[in-house]
Amino acid sequence: MALLSNILTAFWVLALLVVPAIFIYNIGKRKNKHSLNKGKKLVPTISGLLAICLVLLVVAGGIAELISLENLKTAQGSSERIATNSQTSLSVDKKSASPQVGVTRQNVSSIGNGSETPPPDQNIVEVHFIDVGQGDSILIKSGELAMLIDAGEIKSGETVTNYLKNTGISKLEYLIGTHPHTDHIGGLSSIIQAFDIKTIIMPKVENTTKTFDELLDLIKEKGLKITSPVVGQEYTLDKATFKILAPAKKYKGINDNSVVIRLSHGENDFLFTGDIEKKAEKDILDNTKNLDAEVLKVAHHGSNSSSTSKFLKTVKPKYTVICVGEDNKYKHPHPETIKRIELVGALIYRTDLNGSIVFKSDGSEITITTTK
Repeated sequence: MALLSNILTAFWVLALLVVPAIFIYNIGKRKNKHSLNKGKKLVPTISGLLAICLVLLVVAGGIAELISLENLKTAQGSSERIATNSQTSLSVDKKSASPQVGVTRQNVSSIGNGSETPPPDQNIVEVHFIDVGQGDSILIKSGELAMLIDAGEIKSGETVTNYLKNTGISKLEYLIGTHPHTDHIGGLSSIIQAFDIKTIIMPKVENTTKTFDELLDLIKEKGLKITSPVVGQEYTLDKATFKILAPAKKYKGINDNSVVIRLSHGENDFLFTGDIEKKAEKDILDNTKNLDAEVLKVAHHGSNSSSTSKFLKTVKPKYTVICVGEDNKYKHPHPETIKRIELVGALIYRTDLNGSIVFKSDGSEITITTTK
């Protein structure tokens, strides 16, 4: 390309500089300084020079045409490469999985003309840690199916109900009340009133609170039954499956009786631990072969009575989530718990700092969004 441009430039130099120089030189050689008036011998010289100029111009025009065609091909090639590179970038971006602490990724609601919403990816599993303050509430979506683990305090019932409806949920395959403390089962009555529930899973443990009694009465009134957790039993939620890991026995403390499940989707695993403490953690370690998980819901809001070093080292989480209220009276999470989590190299997300936290799994990669 550069060579053709150089040749064209050389021809123009010849046409504009060399030819006039030759012309003047011929004139100077003549004895008569006014030889133009004689015109006999000079005319052939001028005619020859004009012919040379004409040839040079024709050649230059041809070269210019070649350059123009070459430029057009190059431009087309560049356009094709740009289009290809754009498609590749989109493909890579869909599989990227870098955590964004405190950053909300906006959902793309339309493609093309902006009037149509693309269908959701049926292979994606979403895990929403809903910000309910000092309490737990976790929504899991897989395809068209959904399940809920806990619903925070009584006052959080409306918050969770609206969150589910805004996410497009109209019914729940499973509703798990991990244990009968109000910061976990307080909002379940609102959920049962608002949605069709297929299966309710709760541990065989009682609590003498009005909230718990009213929940049991509502379940009976709706004609629903409580399924007791059986360690090792597996359930299916469209593309995902989950297994019951605890409680393996009845404990004295209510927290250790929490229902613990491990959700699997392709290569990604999520461990939900309720409010278990050291005793239950030890039993899970003794009775469970596969306990590793990419995402760990930190037990008991980050209390120092949970999340032992051995438990964390066995789970080996990449990401941890602490469901906790801002400036709560329990001073959760405990600094020692935070230290132990950091020692295993896991990233920490907190609902008091990050708001609601959403993990999306495609079976191999995980992307994370937060509302704060």
